[in-house]
Amino acid sequence: MVTQFPLDYMHLICLGVMRRLIWLWTKSPLEKNIRLSAMSVQRLSDSLLQLKSHVPSEFARKCRPVSEIDRWKATEFRQFLLYCGPVVLKGILPVALYSNFLLLSVGIFCLVSPSLCYTHCGIARALLHTFVSQAGVLYGQDVLVYNVHGILHVADDVNVFGPLDTVSAFPFENFLGQIKRLVRKPNLPLQQVVHRLAEKKAQKKKKTKIENALKKQHFLGPLPPNFPPCNQFHQLKQDDVLISADAADVRDNCVKIGNDFCLLRNIVTVPQAEGQDIFVVHEHFTQVRDFFDCPFQSSDLGISLVNRPSGHMQVSPLEDIVCKYYLLPFRGSFVAIPLLHLL
Repeated sequence: MVTQFPLDYMHLICLGVMRRLIWLWTKSPLEKNIRLSAMSVQRLSDSLLQLKSHVPSEFARKCRPVSEIDRWKATEFRQFLLYCGPVVLKGILPVALYSNFLLLSVGIFCLVSPSLCYTHCGIARALLHTFVSQAGVLYGQDVLVYNVHGILHVADDVNVFGPLDTVSAFPFENFLGQIKRLVRKPNLPLQQVVHRLAEKKAQKKKKTKIENALKKQHFLGPLPPNFPPCNQFHQLKQDDVLISADAADVRDNCVKIGNDFCLLRNIVTVPQAEGQDIFVVHEHFTQVRDFFDCPFQSSDLGISLVNRPSGHMQVSPLEDIVCKYYLLPFRGSFVAIPLLHLL
């Protein structure tokens, strides 16, 4: 009974602990000496709004200001916890509170990642235990409610069931929206849902699977010197992942190829005897360093502070792309964070 019923981190951490922390930073009583100044709260909201144009297409919701926290959805709290929060809070949150938040963010990052959850599970458990013990000191003992206590046990669930997303409520919450759209009138809603799902299933069988969906063909380049005749595209969608080489779209153009963080500049296909090969034209960042070094180096998680694209165009096969990255602007540079569900 204890080990076979996992905790749902969507409600426990995203809608529970993360919402509570933001409320403490922005709306807690003044006597707690935790609340940020009105100017700092405005800076935080402005930073989030500036990220809207950088949110990858895989995220259904863009960043909203903390003044709308009461209307944030679970996916927005998850995006803040794992991606935006460590970047926008740096320099705004007091050092002790920021370091404490980073323990939670890094710990859950490890447990959500399909690869890190096995190699870093013990480390994540230690980080989350430290987060809870520090939270009682920093925020007061009244913050140690059941949700915060539950954080102590999520690493144990990962040991049994795998990464947190395999046992979270996120897929079910997302599908509820699809079900609601299937109901077109108030009469007999259950029958409507069953009929529409049956129709979708029949249509899906008829469709042939398209491995690669190339979009937005163009003739603008860039191309390396002496490159053979090819077709050029701005976008490629493969297995629900969108990558873009459109200069006007900064959301979907950062990937990792080998050990290099790269910006895509073109997507090309070269006709072959048996179909076509797909290549990406890219330039890599010449400056790469850790974004944080506590509780350990961010590069161990695949997170880096990057700067200065080389300007030198290289070509690589599509298969060489290791992962797509969320690229967040930070003080004239960028923080590159891997999309966890792609690891």
